[in-house]
Amino acid sequence: MTNLPTLAFGNVARRVSSPQGKSSYVNSQLVVQATRHGAYIFNYDAALGSFSTHASGWEIGGKEVVAASVNPSQILLALTGGRLVALKLDVNDDSFNVVV
Repeated sequence: MTNLPTLAFGNVARRVSSPQGKSSYVNSQLVVQATRHGAYIFNYDAALGSFSTHASGWEIGGKEVVAASVNPSQILLALTGGRLVALKLDVNDDSFNVVV
């Protein structure tokens, strides 16, 4: 999103499970950008050196994101009015799920 100020941007690791049921995180080509309107997922294409929209993301209705933090497995958004929203990436369809 080049038309909005970026509050946070970072790589999102992909969670995988072994046949024994043990989970681990591996690098992925997915990145997340948080803006005042929400969080958006993009896929980085190394061959082309560009980003493409991967999923519609998570948008806020009626509130604004005032601060954000991204780590390899979670996204935390601070909204106007003091509300915090924690998001994680769903491993099945690479969409956001609200954790808190």
